[in-house]
Amino acid sequence: MAFALKVAVVASVLVCGVAGKRNVSFWYAPASYGGSDIGAVLQVLKNNSGAVTSVMNYCGTSIGPGGSLLQDEANAALCTKTLLPGLTAIGVNPEIVLNSGTNNVSDYRLFFANASQQIPVLVSVAKRFGAVGINMDLEPQVGSPSSTPADAVVYAAFCAKLKVALNAIGVRLTIAVANWSPMLSNFKVLAPSVDRLMSMETYNANSMAGWLGGDAFGGDYNELVAPGVLRTNVAPGLGCWPALCGKNPCWTTTAASGPVRMDKITADDIPEVAMFRLIQIPSQQWPQQWWWPLLKTFANSD
Repeated sequence: MAFALKVAVVASVLVCGVAGKRNVSFWYAPASYGGSDIGAVLQVLKNNSGAVTSVMNYCGTSIGPGGSLLQDEANAALCTKTLLPGLTAIGVNPEIVLNSGTNNVSDYRLFFANASQQIPVLVSVAKRFGAVGINMDLEPQVGSPSSTPADAVVYAAFCAKLKVALNAIGVRLTIAVANWSPMLSNFKVLAPSVDRLMSMETYNANSMAGWLGGDAFGGDYNELVAPGVLRTNVAPGLGCWPALCGKNPCWTTTAASGPVRMDKITADDIPEVAMFRLIQIPSQQWPQQWWWPLLKTFANSD
């Protein structure tokens, strides 16, 4: 259950720092299993020290009906009690996700229109959680149409103001993007307004050719890094769950797919990868074990 946001500001704000010049970030939703895997998540990150620089946590902050900003306090408690202090203790930067909420583009439009009120609240959210980053995971899927190209322009304008406010306190702004939504697909418009675009489109594909050029299951890496957007502004998202492409496991779920993609990302001098997502319950161990050495090499590369 979501409640109107009440913010408690902490005195200090962490500043993002990385072992090398590249970042490896994971999305993580502690409430998915009632917080039961928080200890295991912290342990697997500790066991693979140096492989992960940031974890973007779904701590119950979302956009609600009428463009309201909501905070699920039970979800927040999962983050503040053990998770966020635990990440900091092992040298992993904690970030907070602003979740999709209603997925309704009308609510997003009202939220953006109320920037003068909502931006200070988001700054307070970052301070409350001691976050070094805010990731906006807004996925418009409700509406007729669910979004338009004009929404990308409005979103970018909102983000430009939010970025200034967050950067002033040492917090970065990242957003999830994808080709399937007009609001999220205009990379040239969105990129200058944020610290990094994180592509959901590149999670999966059924071949290297599909991952580069796009296929029925995702990909389009080449579009993310096309001229017109600085490569320092982008992070390909990499899916690390057992996704299916049709009836069979996607090529991107195989160990053979990892090195060739990471080699390409490194050769293109991309500064970050965004991994979806961390889960550590007995029946689901995400990411697959073969990811860890690849991520550690990337995070510590020049």
